[in-house]
Amino acid sequence: MSAAKPVSITCALKLARLAGTPLLLGNLLLQVGQGLVPLLGLVAMQEFLDVVASGLREPDGLVNSAPITLRIQLAVGFAAAVACGGALLRLVATNLGERHARLVADRCAVLLQRHAAALDLLQLEDPANADLLHRASAEAAQRPVRVVHNLAALVLSVVTFVALGLCLSTASLWLPLMVAIAAVPQALVRLRAARAQLAWQESRTETQRELGYRQGLLASRAAAKDLRLLGLGPAIADRVALQRSSLTEEQIALAKRRTRGETWTQIGASLVMFGAYFWLAEQALLGKLTIGWLLLQAQAVQRTQNGLRDALLSLSGLREDRLFLAHVFAFLAVRPRIVSPLIPVAVPKLAAGGLSCVAVVFAYPTGQQAVLRELTLQLQPGQRIALIGPNGAGKSTLLRLLCRLCDPDAGAVTFGGVDLRQFEPAAYRARLSVFFQDAAAFEFSARENLGLGAQTLDDAALLHWADVVGIGARLRALPQGLDTRLGRGFRGAAELSQGEWRKLLLARTLARPCDVLILDEPFAFLDADGQQRLKSALQAMPRDRITMVIDHRPQALAFCDRVLVCRGGQIVQDGPPAEIFGTS
Repeated sequence: MSAAKPVSITCALKLARLAGTPLLLGNLLLQVGQGLVPLLGLVAMQEFLDVVASGLREPDGLVNSAPITLRIQLAVGFAAAVACGGALLRLVATNLGERHARLVADRCAVLLQRHAAALDLLQLEDPANADLLHRASAEAAQRPVRVVHNLAALVLSVVTFVALGLCLSTASLWLPLMVAIAAVPQALVRLRAARAQLAWQESRTETQRELGYRQGLLASRAAAKDLRLLGLGPAIADRVALQRSSLTEEQIALAKRRTRGETWTQIGASLVMFGAYFWLAEQALLGKLTIGWLLLQAQAVQRTQNGLRDALLSLSGLREDRLFLAHVFAFLAVRPRIVSPLIPVAVPKLAAGGLSCVAVVFAYPTGQQAVLRELTLQLQPGQRIALIGPNGAGKSTLLRLLCRLCDPDAGAVTFGGVDLRQFEPAAYRARLSVFFQDAAAFEFSARENLGLGAQTLDDAALLHWADVVGIGARLRALPQGLDTRLGRGFRGAAELSQGEWRKLLLARTLARPCDVLILDEPFAFLDADGQQRLKSALQAMPRDRITMVIDHRPQALAFCDRVLVCRGGQIVQDGPPAEIFGTS
């Protein structure tokens, strides 16, 4: 059984109100109004039949009975007005409901996406949060609107049940009671089925995410070459088919149990309803009911039963919706841990104390041991540093902490002598320019890709850095120059090779004004001429910043005047290249 607890109606309506309170109230009122139209139609039909029946009893027929003819005309006119009004009401309700549903779905999606973008790197990498986001995204698009519909259905069902129950009680007091009792099992079956569906969804979320991942691989450009060279496509497709089949069979089994329960309860309710029809027919034959009242009472039996059933189903539907929306609010309740303090400190000038790590300890949540252990270092403006070490030494993790993508478990990272946790994160990161090994390429225009983080630079300045890394001529030759969209995902875009993308992203990093420049293996994809140009450009930069290169290549080491050797989560050597490598 699911451990989820339903959220309150107020919380659920907060999401439905994302499209605006007037739209929410209008949708709710129109839904109720639509449901009241059939009740008015029943009254009109009852009056019509009774007038006709009374006219048939007149000795001269209807032709010579002007009052009866007038009553028929009024009854027919009322019925026509109800029908036409109902059609117009449905038209307005449909259009308004569609608008409300689409706006709520869009705004819920944006709300979840904005929240996901605000979470910390480690929180996004947490499988539990990934499961929550998967479930929340699946439900946020439809459940808030269903809450509104179920609320409207509940109000309408209660009104219908009370009005027609009173009508039935005029024939017999036990009749509405028996009809109502027959509707209760259907609601209980619905609620049990909703709980089973929620429990299934929670137990299969990771499987569904894995299925989505494998399906994405089959259509992924990034994985296309490996899938074909390794012959993995058929195997992954088979695995996808197996997982889909397994999930489908489980869903079919849930549906069978639900429909089986609904069928038996429906049969029981139908037997009670037709028993009531038989009793009403006897009352009409005994002259205790007119034809119009027989019709009204017969309809009242069905609609009273349906009214209570729908009221109970609406209540269980509301609980179901609130249960599923618990995932949305659980994800929104995941608060970012890297946040601005209540009174953030202004980011000081770099010269006031450099960038430091003081006895930093850090372990990943899923790790068994610390990746960084009492790591201490001091980086000063003007220094050109090479960070080297074997794989798994902690270099990438140190880079995350220097960028404040993570916070240390113990110790502190400081900038200008102030703990990074005292700054507004975006204000601090604006002082950095970082080139990651897996830097993201965006299918934007070439200008947008180059200028991200350096919006104040003109095209000439951007192309200067493109020339430094050897991509400038390629960008100038694009069909629309820097206005050309890059990638293969959109029509009219121009694709770059993997090496060209890397050069573009490196140029973007170099163009960004900063106090701290960090480059993770920038020489790896450049030829000899390109490496020499990059080395010269880095050497020509003014010594008003910290420059760190994570690279062991000779060009990187020749450019740097200080080498840090990272091993086992600590800085084990620190000094000039000649001292570290024993050269003169």
